[in-house]
Amino acid sequence: MKKNDGLKKFNIFFLIILVISLIFLAVIFLKPSQIGQEEMDMYLRVGNYTGINLNSSALYFGTAMASSTVSRDIFITNIKSENIIARLDAYGSLAPWTHFSQNRIVLLGNESKNVTVSVSIPENAKNGDYSGKVRIVFEK
Repeated sequence: MKKNDGLKKFNIFFLIILVISLIFLAVIFLKPSQIGQEEMDMYLRVGNYTGINLNSSALYFGTAMASSTVSRDIFITNIKSENIIARLDAYGSLAPWTHFSQNRIVLLGNESKNVTVSVSIPENAKNGDYSGKVRIVFEK
Protein backbone atom coordinates (compact mmCIF):
# COMPACT_ATOMS: atom_id res chain seq x y z
CA MET A 1 0.00 0.00 0.00
CA LYS A 2 2.91 2.39 0.70
CA LYS A 3 4.30 1.87 -2.82
CA ASN A 4 0.86 2.69 -4.26
CA ASP A 5 0.70 5.97 -2.26
CA GLY A 6 4.17 6.95 -3.48
CA LEU A 7 3.20 6.23 -7.08
CA LYS A 8 0.01 8.30 -6.74
CA LYS A 9 1.97 11.25 -5.31
CA PHE A 10 4.50 10.99 -8.14
CA ASN A 11 1.73 10.89 -10.76
CA ILE A 12 0.01 13.93 -9.23
CA PHE A 13 3.33 15.81 -9.05
CA PHE A 14 4.13 14.88 -12.67
CA LEU A 15 0.66 15.98 -13.82
CA ILE A 16 1.03 19.36 -12.07
CA ILE A 17 4.45 19.93 -13.69
CA LEU A 18 3.01 18.97 -17.08
CA VAL A 19 0.07 21.38 -16.76
CA ILE A 20 2.35 24.25 -15.65
CA SER A 21 4.71 23.55 -18.57
CA LEU A 22 1.85 23.53 -21.09
CA ILE A 23 0.49 26.83 -19.75
CA PHE A 24 3.97 28.38 -19.92
CA LEU A 25 4.47 27.22 -23.52
CA ALA A 26 1.03 28.48 -24.55
CA VAL A 27 1.75 31.92 -23.09
CA ILE A 28 5.07 32.14 -24.91
CA PHE A 29 4.00 30.84 -28.31
CA LEU A 30 0.37 31.96 -28.58
CA LYS A 31 0.75 35.60 -27.61
CA PRO A 32 0.69 38.09 -30.49
CA SER A 33 4.11 39.17 -31.68
CA GLN A 34 4.79 42.83 -32.33
CA ILE A 35 5.82 43.48 -35.93
CA GLY A 36 5.95 47.27 -35.91
CA GLN A 37 5.04 50.52 -34.22
CA GLU A 38 4.17 54.03 -35.40
CA GLU A 39 3.70 57.21 -33.41
CA MET A 40 1.89 60.39 -34.35
CA ASP A 41 2.11 63.72 -32.53
CA MET A 42 -1.09 65.37 -31.24
CA TYR A 43 -1.56 69.06 -30.49
CA LEU A 44 -4.43 71.04 -28.99
CA ARG A 45 -4.77 74.60 -27.76
CA VAL A 46 -7.48 75.33 -25.20
CA GLY A 47 -8.67 78.91 -25.55
CA ASN A 48 -11.70 81.19 -25.57
CA TYR A 49 -12.42 80.63 -29.27
CA THR A 50 -12.53 77.83 -31.82
CA GLY A 51 -9.88 77.58 -34.54
CA ILE A 52 -9.10 74.93 -37.12
CA ASN A 53 -5.70 73.59 -38.14
CA LEU A 54 -5.75 71.27 -41.16
CA ASN A 55 -2.03 70.52 -41.22
CA SER A 56 -1.68 66.77 -41.85
CA SER A 57 1.87 66.31 -40.53
CA ALA A 58 0.40 65.49 -37.09
CA LEU A 59 -2.99 65.33 -35.38
CA TYR A 60 -3.69 69.02 -34.92
CA PHE A 61 -6.99 69.56 -33.16
CA GLY A 62 -6.75 73.35 -33.50
CA THR A 63 -8.07 75.60 -30.75
CA ALA A 64 -11.13 74.64 -28.76
CA MET A 65 -12.90 75.78 -25.61
CA ALA A 66 -13.18 73.87 -22.35
CA SER A 67 -16.16 71.46 -22.18
CA SER A 68 -15.97 70.72 -25.90
CA THR A 69 -14.92 67.70 -27.96
CA VAL A 70 -12.81 67.83 -31.10
CA SER A 71 -12.14 64.94 -33.48
CA ARG A 72 -9.87 63.97 -36.34
CA ASP A 73 -9.93 60.85 -38.50
CA ILE A 74 -6.89 58.76 -39.30
CA PHE A 75 -6.60 55.86 -41.74
CA ILE A 76 -4.63 52.79 -40.79
CA THR A 77 -3.48 50.64 -43.70
CA ASN A 78 -2.12 47.12 -43.68
CA ILE A 79 0.36 46.98 -46.57
CA LYS A 80 1.06 43.30 -45.95
CA SER A 81 -0.82 40.40 -47.50
CA GLU A 82 -1.39 38.71 -44.11
CA ASN A 83 -3.87 39.77 -41.44
CA ILE A 84 -2.60 41.97 -38.60
CA ILE A 85 -3.92 43.61 -35.46
CA ALA A 86 -3.42 47.32 -34.75
CA ARG A 87 -3.65 48.51 -31.12
CA LEU A 88 -3.96 52.24 -30.42
CA ASP A 89 -3.21 54.15 -27.25
CA ALA A 90 -2.26 57.71 -26.31
CA TYR A 91 0.25 59.22 -23.94
CA GLY A 92 1.27 62.73 -22.93
CA SER A 93 -0.80 65.55 -21.46
CA LEU A 94 -3.66 64.84 -23.91
CA ALA A 95 -3.87 61.12 -23.09
CA PRO A 96 -6.53 61.33 -20.33
CA TRP A 97 -8.80 63.29 -22.69
CA THR A 98 -8.21 61.11 -25.77
CA HIS A 99 -10.62 58.44 -27.01
CA PHE A 100 -10.59 56.21 -30.09
CA SER A 101 -13.60 54.95 -32.04
CA GLN A 102 -11.72 51.62 -31.96
CA ASN A 103 -8.55 50.91 -30.04
CA ARG A 104 -8.02 47.35 -31.36
CA ILE A 105 -8.50 46.74 -35.06
CA VAL A 106 -8.14 43.60 -37.13
CA LEU A 107 -6.89 44.48 -40.61
CA LEU A 108 -7.05 41.94 -43.41
CA GLY A 109 -4.25 41.88 -45.96
CA ASN A 110 -4.04 45.19 -47.89
CA GLU A 111 -7.01 46.64 -45.98
CA SER A 112 -7.47 50.17 -44.63
CA LYS A 113 -9.76 51.27 -41.82
CA ASN A 114 -10.76 54.65 -40.49
CA VAL A 115 -10.35 55.48 -36.79
CA THR A 116 -11.76 58.62 -35.21
CA VAL A 117 -9.53 60.17 -32.55
CA SER A 118 -11.50 62.44 -30.22
CA VAL A 119 -10.33 64.74 -27.46
CA SER A 120 -12.91 65.67 -24.82
CA ILE A 121 -11.73 68.79 -23.03
CA PRO A 122 -12.84 68.91 -19.40
CA GLU A 123 -14.78 71.87 -18.06
CA ASN A 124 -11.93 72.84 -15.72
CA ALA A 125 -9.18 72.73 -18.38
CA LYS A 126 -6.91 75.77 -18.28
CA ASN A 127 -6.22 77.75 -21.44
CA GLY A 128 -2.92 76.72 -23.00
CA ASP A 129 -1.18 74.26 -25.26
CA TYR A 130 -1.46 70.51 -24.75
CA SER A 131 0.30 67.72 -26.59
CA GLY A 132 0.65 63.99 -26.71
CA LYS A 133 1.22 61.08 -29.04
CA VAL A 134 -0.89 58.35 -30.55
CA ARG A 135 0.96 55.04 -30.57
CA ILE A 136 -0.13 52.33 -33.00
CA VAL A 137 1.35 48.88 -32.33
CA PHE A 138 1.06 46.31 -35.11
CA GLU A 139 0.89 42.61 -34.19
CA LYS A 140 0.56 39.31 -36.01
